[in-house]
Amino acid sequence: MKKIFLFLLITSDFLFACNKNSTVNNSEKDTVTVVKFVNFNPDGDTSSACEILADPIIYDVQIKVSDPADDWMVFRLKNTDVKPLQKQIFKDIYSGRLIPYHYRFDDSIIPIDSIRIMEKLLDTTDIADIQFWEKWYFDPDSIKFYKKVESMIFGYEHRLSTGEVVGYKALFRIYLDKKHNQKTSK
Repeated sequence: MKKIFLFLLITSDFLFACNKNSTVNNSEKDTVTVVKFVNFNPDGDTSSACEILADPIIYDVQIKVSDPADDWMVFRLKNTDVKPLQKQIFKDIYSGRLIPYHYRFDDSIIPIDSIRIMEKLLDTTDIADIQFWEKWYFDPDSIKFYKKVESMIFGYEHRLSTGEVVGYKALFRIYLDKKHNQKTSK
């Protein structure tokens, strides 16, 4: 899992460089801009251009089995262990390598003392959901699909007194780019 996290961090900075833009007219009222990017892949081939499919696409991924009786949930999460990612995120927040932001759109920075309180109140194993904000790219020449994670919002289970999970509550957002992880006066 550390390798996956490290891969995400490294590739978030180096995957794509701008190549060219083109405009497609669908009708008199609609104009769609198709932006193409040069892809970076392990082979070093940067000759083909990727089209942006989503910028951003936002979706939640459950990372913890909330109902052991749900066979599908148990099956799809049986090979999932994000504890190393969670530990690394908190470690990087405390070291200043990552900056925790409020999960809403105002992007205010959460003080480290608040993160420490959150961590004491919630064991990191309580983190059960990650909301990904990603860009999706497709290279039609090589038939390759690329995802670039821009940010992640971590959430924990919100349960009724009966123990039933009724949703997830957000904790904080982290960005995986240099721009958001430099100390600012925000």
